[in-house]
Amino acid sequence: MASPPKHQVDLTDSPPKNDQVDLTSPPKGQADVLVIPPDGLCGWHCLVASRDVQGFLAVERTSLGYAKAVDRLRLETHLARTLCKETCDLALERSPHQQEAIERVRCQEFFAMEDLAWIADALQISVRASCDPEALQKEPLQNNAMAGNVAQRQRG
Repeated sequence: MASPPKHQVDLTDSPPKNDQVDLTSPPKGQADVLVIPPDGLCGWHCLVASRDVQGFLAVERTSLGYAKAVDRLRLETHLARTLCKETCDLALERSPHQQEAIERVRCQEFFAMEDLAWIADALQISVRASCDPEALQKEPLQNNAMAGNVAQRQRG
């Protein structure tokens, strides 16, 4: 019997049992435009939402992308934070030369566009992301609002 993957995404209404998120087998297809909550975890929300775009779109949301159901909002926040922590752990193993950036992201939980290279490397994915022009007008540490276009595919 094959063992389950090390990381597993669970976008159901219950919290993940093992607090691990898997981005190793992304779905195939074109990129979709999603409105992602601008809460500082938006880059992580994008990565989690990209695993189940139809499921993300099926959730009733505010105009800013927040789930209207409190339990769902908590779950999505939990998944984003878990992915942040796990990605930073993986990145420290794979890209120790990026330790300063990785530790910054681990502490602050948000990342800037320039962090995508080591994040994608840690997760072994390719990512295309676009920032909302309004987010780019903000301070450098706040320009991570990726309320836009996210696509990922497994590196081959």
